[in-house]
Order: sequence, then structure tokens, then C-alpha cells
Amino acid sequence: MTNHSIEFIRLAGYPVRVTSLKRMDDSGDLVVVTITRGIRDPDLLREILAQPTIETELPGQESFLATVPDLDVRTSGEGATMITRFAMTLRPHDGPVAVAPPTLEERVATLEREVTELRATLERLTSP
Repeated sequence: MTNHSIEFIRLAGYPVRVTSLKRMDDSGDLVVVTITRGIRDPDLLREILAQPTIETELPGQESFLATVPDLDVRTSGEGATMITRFAMTLRPHDGPVAVAPPTLEERVATLEREVTELRATLERLTSP
């Protein structure tokens, strides 16, 4: 089943423009082709696709975790004019979920709570 109505999907929260998207009826896999330009987007997409599981969002559907069992990357040109074609298979993942590391904001909030607790303890210990 080919879906021409989807322009973008999100992989790990990152919007990816879809050139081609095909759902394999027998396996539920998604075969996605996207073309990027320049240097930054291909590097970021490579990092995302290297993760063991990727949160995948399709418009109007619930997000799901997927693995990338098949990836073909082809590059033409260099620098700002470089064009990179990614052809990937996204396979729905139903195994254990990899726990994402805490975000910077979560780490800062945890440290702030610990500092507050330490100050309160220190205050109790040094008060007459």
C-alpha cells in the first residue's frame, strides 16, 4: 500500500519530509524514502537512525517504536549542495522499550531538588 498523502513523518521528534512511503501489508513494515540537502540534516538523520529504537509518528496515528533493519544511504555532491537519499525500513518494535536518558531539564530539576535538600540538612545541622 503506497501512501501519497503523507508529506512528513516524525522520527524521534524530528520532522522528516517523505518522498515515498509504503506499508508492507504482510509485515506492517514501513518502507520510507526521503531526500535531504546540505550537511546538517543527513548527519542528524544518521544519528537518529542509529538508535536501537526510534519513536515514529505518522500524521493522524498513534506514535510507535520502530527499529531500522534495512537502511540504504546514497550521497551525491558535497557541502551545501550535497543531496542524500535515505531508503529505510521501519519495523514496528514490540520488545522491551529502551529507556531514554533524562533530558537536560530533568537533570537540572533533579540537581536543584538535591541542592535544596542538602541546604535544608546543612541548616538543621548548623542551627543551635
